Amino acid sequence: MCRTGAVSDVIIRRADIDAMLVGKTIGEAKVVKEDYLAAFAQAIVPVRGRISAKYRKAVCMNLLCDFLESNGI
Repeated sequence: MCRTGAVSDVIIRRADIDAMLVGKTIGEAKVVKEDYLAAFAQAIVPVRGRISAKYRKAVCMNLLCDFLESNGI
C-alpha cells in the first residue's frame, strides 16, 4: 500500500458519486471525469490534523486523479 504521510488509510466510498462511472466505457468516463472529480472535491472534507486540511484534500484529489489516469480515464 502506498502511504503519503498526509492522509490516513481510510477509504471514502460514495456510491452516489461512483455511479457516475459505473458501467461506463473509458470514453464515456472521460466525458464525465471533471464532474466526477468535482463531486469528490465537494465530498472530501478532511479534519484538521498535523497537516493542514487544504493540503490533505489536495493529496486526496491528486491520488484520485492519478488513479483515474492510470486506468485510461
